[in-house]
Amino acid sequence: MIKLLADENFPMASVQLLVDSKFDVLSISKSYSSISDVEVIRLANNEGRVILTFDRDFGQLIFKEGMIPKFGVFYFRLENFSPTQPAQIVMSLLEKRGLEIANFITVIEENFIRQKKF
Repeated sequence: MIKLLADENFPMASVQLLVDSKFDVLSISKSYSSISDVEVIRLANNEGRVILTFDRDFGQLIFKEGMIPKFGVFYFRLENFSPTQPAQIVMSLLEKRGLEIANFITVIEENFIRQKKF
């Protein structure tokens, strides 16, 4: 099963929904509050986790600074959403056969999902 790492800005209601749905989720807010984005990437790489974030700084870290989250990033660019909607999107995406996650940033917008390999 895919392991997830919820960045501090990922809604706690979504973290809880994922946990309740039997996903292996580590919450930065609960376990590693205030660590840097670089440390988030290191933690994700060390533990084999996909990063869930609303933080656009990850694009800069990946494409300009060469910090590679080996297991992938789900970057949310949603403006109006319910607290559990990000988790519902994650679960829906993880059900898709053939979706590559490792070495990709998956950008999730209101009506559009795109991926970029790194």
